[in-house]
Amino acid sequence: MSLRSESIAEYVISEGHALILEKFVGEMTVDLVIATAESIWSQPEYKKTFKGLADLRSCNLAMNLRDIIKLVMFLGKSDKTTTGFFVILVNSSDGVAKSLIFNSRIGSIMNLHVVSHLDSALRHLAISRDAYEEILSQEPIKVEM
Repeated sequence: MSLRSESIAEYVISEGHALILEKFVGEMTVDLVIATAESIWSQPEYKKTFKGLADLRSCNLAMNLRDIIKLVMFLGKSDKTTTGFFVILVNSSDGVAKSLIFNSRIGSIMNLHVVSHLDSALRHLAISRDAYEEILSQEPIKVEM
């Protein structure tokens, strides 16, 4: 996936691996995350049982506690929210802190884990590096704000 905009999400859904890969770049706002979720849910290949990986290493998490609560409420109200194991991949202390706050609030809704290394994320998702690279080679769907 190659990203060029300042506030964008890209994702690929792999039916064969039952996996959704998301990548955020630029300012990651609650509105961008909600728009991305709605876009993913609208895809015919989407299944709520799929596992997921949200790569936040290239974004600035422009969310405060109110935004995190808004996102939790949005996901909690939807019958389309994933029930599969979900990993958030972050590499900044701010990203880890906000992801852990999100994880503590979403725990009863989603099975979520926060990691800081790709290899750890792939282990949690039980997917090989080769399979990950293969999925990334697909043309992504873009969501821009």
